[in-house]
Amino acid sequence: MRHSLPLLLLVKAAQNQNGLKQSDYARYHQYCTRRMLRLRKQLGFTQHAVQSRKAVFVRKEVSSDLVKEDVRYLQIMLFKVEADWSYAMMLKQRSTMKNAKFNTNRARVHAIKRSKRAS
Repeated sequence: MRHSLPLLLLVKAAQNQNGLKQSDYARYHQYCTRRMLRLRKQLGFTQHAVQSRKAVFVRKEVSSDLVKEDVRYLQIMLFKVEADWSYAMMLKQRSTMKNAKFNTNRARVHAIKRSKRAS
């Protein structure tokens, strides 16, 4: 079964409607995170299981078989990458601000780590 997903249109529409026109990376990061969690919940692909009335973390990876089944699994991965990228850009933007009240070297290292994760 083949699915078509206009990735560039989806990403650009999300970016334009959720803060990137104003270079508001924090707002876009929040949007991507909410969207990813909403997709996970719709698909029943949450990363926890209830064992004896306590939620336990169970890591679930998106596989090619799942993507063949439903294209929304690919959107989960797409919005995860976008969230990581926007968070790295937010850290980079904050580290270049004049009156930064935090360790800019540490923020720079953290931004580089997030950029690598997004790539």
